[in-house]
Amino acid sequence: MSTVTQLEPWVPLTELANHCDCSVRFLKYRVAEGMPSAIVCGKRKVQLRAAIDWLEKEGHIVRSAA
Repeated sequence: MSTVTQLEPWVPLTELANHCDCSVRFLKYRVAEGMPSAIVCGKRKVQLRAAIDWLEKEGHIVRSAA
């Protein structure tokens, strides 16, 4: 039996910025600090889950306990 691995799509920084309600400029600074990203077809892109996990780990996103 074979298993199918579902790959998360690469999305532009603008999509992550909209999702997190922040600016693309803020995210470009985070990329410089090591946020996971890649250049795909000449444009900087991220995988949402990996980027959000990194932002949480670095303290840029804090989940409320409420």
